[in-house]
Amino acid sequence: MPYEWENEEKKIISTREDHDHNTTWITHTHNDEINNGLSQEHPDQTIIEYVIRSKGVTVSKKLYKNKNITNLKERKDGSLNDRHAWNALRGDIGEHIARMNLMYYLRHHYPNGRIDSMFDSEFKRDNSQGYVVGHHGKHILKIKNYPNMEILEHRGDAPADYKCIKEIDGLFLFNHQFGQYLIVMESKTGSLTKTDEESLVSNLFNPLRKMFPDRKPAYLLFGTKEQIYTNDEFRVLKHKPVSIYKMLQQHSIDTMFMTFNETSDEFDKMADQVVKQYKWLNDLELHAKGWRKKEDCLELYNGGQRPVYTLRRDPQNPKIWHELPVKSHEQHL
Repeated sequence: MPYEWENEEKKIISTREDHDHNTTWITHTHNDEINNGLSQEHPDQTIIEYVIRSKGVTVSKKLYKNKNITNLKERKDGSLNDRHAWNALRGDIGEHIARMNLMYYLRHHYPNGRIDSMFDSEFKRDNSQGYVVGHHGKHILKIKNYPNMEILEHRGDAPADYKCIKEIDGLFLFNHQFGQYLIVMESKTGSLTKTDEESLVSNLFNPLRKMFPDRKPAYLLFGTKEQIYTNDEFRVLKHKPVSIYKMLQQHSIDTMFMTFNETSDEFDKMADQVVKQYKWLNDLELHAKGWRKKEDCLELYNGGQRPVYTLRRDPQNPKIWHELPVKSHEQHL
């Protein structure tokens, strides 16, 4: 929660805390041990693994899988040449990281708290697109692409005339000794300049308050340290986060700010690995990231712990190389 203090007669707003997680990420290919037993097209193939360590507890999660590759499917060549598409992929990875850190934070920093499900027993996440989570009056809250949601507003004469007025990166029902909360999580790996404070109230929290009247609303913005703080050591908030905090404070909405440990360059590297995996799955042109020669074999690496290709020189014709199957490669080593 932000708080105000003075320094040389100047009012400053800081956050009381950020998460204290130590995090690491690991890229994988289909040959890595984490993907043993899965075909290279399997939706649960892990592309990025994420590890969180805090308060003596370590959690390792499969952050990004084959089935998460959604914004590349319409690009037959697997390219991300325009900035908008590349930023969308970075943003999607950021949402996964933000959700994982928030879930860890709530469970391990508030052990007496509880995250409730907002779905009934018949809910199936793999077939949930369009699932209606809640509604009130002219507004509908539904799943866009799990776990992302959207708020639709009825604006026309026909019954089906609905328009999306707000997309939601994450929504959590959290019970604690201090109350029952509805936490809206938003992740930003890019600029905050386009964030409209007034629309957060009108298009987001006003509809949600009517759908969840017994819940206290809270807004968590996950961003980079460069976006959130002017002074990282004292967690002094920049102008835009302060503006968001003050607007929501006027409407009795709690605000929290957390930051990514990952740098912009690291987001680019993770996005690059996802693109490589997509190209691999679709038999597109792929460039090796590294290589190692071992006896009569040549190992080609592409960001994982194991080689994606292992080639053996033909004993009869040294100009010809043959690809080894994974099992033959392991036996050879």
